[in-house]
Amino acid sequence: ESIWNIVETNEGILFQSFAYAFLYFPNGTIKQIKLPSNIHFFNNVRGKVYVPGIDQGIFELKNGRFEELQNSKSFFKGHSYSALFPSNEAENELWVGTSKGVFRQTKNGFLPLNTQLNVLLNKYKLNKAIKIKDGWYAFGTLLNGILICNENGEVIYHLNKNNGLGN
Repeated sequence: ESIWNIVETNEGILFQSFAYAFLYFPNGTIKQIKLPSNIHFFNNVRGKVYVPGIDQGIFELKNGRFEELQNSKSFFKGHSYSALFPSNEAENELWVGTSKGVFRQTKNGFLPLNTQLNVLLNKYKLNKAIKIKDGWYAFGTLLNGILICNENGEVIYHLNKNNGLGN
C-alpha cells in the first residue's frame, strides 16, 4: 500500500492509503480500516478526525470505524471539498469548505455560512481554508488571492495581486 497521509488522533496514529486506513495504537497494534468510499484527506478538527468522501458525504472516525455525519451525503452531493475546520461559535461545530462555498454544521444539518462570502468563493474558486486566530479565517482561492473573514463570514481583507500579494 502507498501511504500518502498521516494524522495523529486521540485513538492513535492514522495512516491513509488509497483503499484503506491503518490505525496504529499506542500498544503497538495496527488495525486496518476499510474506507467508506473514495476519499479526500483526513482532517483533524479539535481532536476529531473527519474525512470527506467523494459524493458520499463526510465521515468521522469513531472507535476505529468511520460513521457518516447526519445529512451530509444528501446535502453535499455534487460538491468538491476543499477544507474542514472548526468554527469559533460552537465547541463542536464544523465548517465545510466546498466548490459551492462554506457551510456550517448545525444540530439540524448544514447551512450556508454567508451568502456574500459564498458568492466570492464560488467566483474565485476556493482552494484551501484555515482558522488563523480566534474569530478569523483565511480562504485561499485559485483565481483571486486570499479572503480574510470574521466568524460571521464577513470579508475583512481581500489580498490579491492588485494590492500587493505576489504571484
